[in-house]
Amino acid sequence: MSVRVGIVGPGGIAGRHADALAEAGAVLAAVAGPDREQATAFAEAHATPGHGPPAVHATAGDLFAHPGLDAVVIASPHAHHAAQAEAALRAGLHTLCEIPVALSLGEAESLARTAARTGRRLAVAHTLRHCAPYLAVRELVEAGELRVTHVVARTLMLRQRDLGMEGRPRDWTDDVLWHHGAHTVDAALWFLGAESARERGGDASGAVVVRGRAASRGRAAGSRWTWRPCSARQGAGWPRSPSPITRAWPCMT
Repeated sequence: MSVRVGIVGPGGIAGRHADALAEAGAVLAAVAGPDREQATAFAEAHATPGHGPPAVHATAGDLFAHPGLDAVVIASPHAHHAAQAEAALRAGLHTLCEIPVALSLGEAESLARTAARTGRRLAVAHTLRHCAPYLAVRELVEAGELRVTHVVARTLMLRQRDLGMEGRPRDWTDDVLWHHGAHTVDAALWFLGAESARERGGDASGAVVVRGRAASRGRAAGSRWTWRPCSARQGAGWPRSPSPITRAWPCMT
């Protein structure tokens, strides 16, 4: 019997998830988004052969109540990830959440507790862990052939307009930390084998220092990142989030 999956947020990255689900043999059963026309077009474009177009819902909550769902992909704007993932888990759905899983440590820890309590799987789309060059480095670290003591990471792009990956204008800000930086920081922690991370300090500008700790062969004893504030806005048409990104959020320097 095929796994039945719903997608919240029918944007560019959601199309990649739909293609991957189809390749894995899953059925796309439902799609949710505030723009009915866009959601319907997405559903028709990614209908699973032999099953007809997915149901279209206006809200994530309606999709989570769709009968027969096994799992859900959260691909909405960043500010909604934590609340929607929490609701999906509470609805009994296994959840794959696009990055970032949350906009604060407290929200992320709450999600981990909810997943444990409900017995549902919660995964985050840190795709660099599945890319061949990163896997090769990780294998060297695990084998003790490479001792990582420093990770210097930089993400560069020519981004002069806020466009999605398919070239459509966004009505929410594609923040360099929460979107692209999340991949970079996760990959660095993965290379370092960090078993925990903690925030230390802070100043009037909002900058903080985050340190990761590790203790196994081939891994560094610690690492450090500095963050600074930036601003962003959430997408129009989506309900107001309990943690909307309308104030300053950290950005990595």
